[in-house]
Amino acid sequence: MFFLYWVLLSTSAYGEKISYPVQRIRAAGIDAIQVIGVKGRLKFIGKQSPHFRLNVRHTKNKRSQDWYLSVDRRGSTLVLEVFNVAHGAQWRNHVKKDVWPEFDLELSGPPRPLTVSWREGDLRFEKWTAPVESSHLKGRLEARGGAGNWRLQTGKGDVKIENLAGHLDLQGESGQLVINGLKGDLQLRWMEGKIELNDIAGSGTVENHKADLRLNTCRKEWRISQDGGSARVQNCSGILRADGKNTKWEITGTTSLNAEIKSETGPVRVRWPKGGAKVFLTSQSGGILGDSIAPILDPEGRKVATFQIGKKPSGRLFVQTDSGDIQFRQ
Repeated sequence: MFFLYWVLLSTSAYGEKISYPVQRIRAAGIDAIQVIGVKGRLKFIGKQSPHFRLNVRHTKNKRSQDWYLSVDRRGSTLVLEVFNVAHGAQWRNHVKKDVWPEFDLELSGPPRPLTVSWREGDLRFEKWTAPVESSHLKGRLEARGGAGNWRLQTGKGDVKIENLAGHLDLQGESGQLVINGLKGDLQLRWMEGKIELNDIAGSGTVENHKADLRLNTCRKEWRISQDGGSARVQNCSGILRADGKNTKWEITGTTSLNAEIKSETGPVRVRWPKGGAKVFLTSQSGGILGDSIAPILDPEGRKVATFQIGKKPSGRLFVQTDSGDIQFRQ
């Protein structure tokens, strides 16, 4: 079965916001969804239903007579695409950005693997329990109660993800990022801003340039690499490997944490409030500070402090810096 229909923007819509009648699309036979456009708000709501419901609103368009939203079933894929009839497939190369249209789309129905290519505006996912792949340059991104393997690429804008069950691969340029309750592994690449990660059940890889990172309650194996900014890790178990240049590290150890921290010029502050651990601290030219810590010089002239806390240590801590200071306290 093949179907095609168009939402045409009337020229009388200039300067107004127009909502179009809700479209009902039969879900049977649709195995994937693709959305392509440039501006506006997108909202995807997962719910069990034999139909998809599509709400469309058009906003702030200067040359509305040339713009269409096509809704097209191509094989087993439902495709929603914004395009310009005057310029065809090359409209992005010929039409100035300030006259690109804005579409607000809300699609609800049974979750299917979803691919989104969007330029500016807010993206929101609610209970979308199927894989998602999105490319998004500017605007806020929110997801709540989803599942599946998600791959998200965003530019400038805040991101908030809550209670996602599955693998998350996220790449962003700048903004505030908050992830709460991820039941799966995380692969994160972020340039700058603030990052807050809370209660991550799986392993994680974090790469960032100069963000301020807060990692609370993590398990399994984690790798963190960043050039500047700061990083605070607490209430984590498993394995932690962290590498930084001019990063300010603050680590709170736990009984079952095995941590390896390497820093060039950035300082490393460690607090180990409970549980035993074997500790090895070394610095080329930085200081090693702490109560009852008396570092010695090794044959290569580096400061070294090795000791054990607790009678039965189960944790392990290794810290190495070039010129950054190391501070250890219980």
